[in-house]
Amino acid sequence: MTTLKRVFKQVTATTTTATGTIGKIKGRIHKVQVLNDTGSCGWWIFTDASDNIAGDGDIVDQNIVGATGVGHVDTAGATYYPVAVNVLNTVVTTDPDQYSQMIVDGQLEYDVDDCATGEVLSIAIWYEPIAN
Repeated sequence: MTTLKRVFKQVTATTTTATGTIGKIKGRIHKVQVLNDTGSCGWWIFTDASDNIAGDGDIVDQNIVGATGVGHVDTAGATYYPVAVNVLNTVVTTDPDQYSQMIVDGQLEYDVDDCATGEVLSIAIWYEPIAN
């Protein structure tokens, strides 16, 4: 039996951008939902390796839904089932049909732009915890 946990964050944008942390996750991400209450916003959800202390969490940045510097997802609200391609090295995938759920061990962050001042932004992430 698989046990899923959920982290939820709701913030009100004070300007046309909003940034912050969602919470620390150690597990496989199954589903991500983002929602804003007026129009389309640009969403990034990612781990930032520079925020983690040595030996605790991701050692490289990880893009969950868009990543700072890489591009973002424009949406008024959507559900994502993020997966990562399995690779043998930096240029060869094992099989185009082989993907895995993302495993995250670190602080998740959000960065939202093109939103309205006072707009309510919501993030919900369902994940399967991984024990030490």
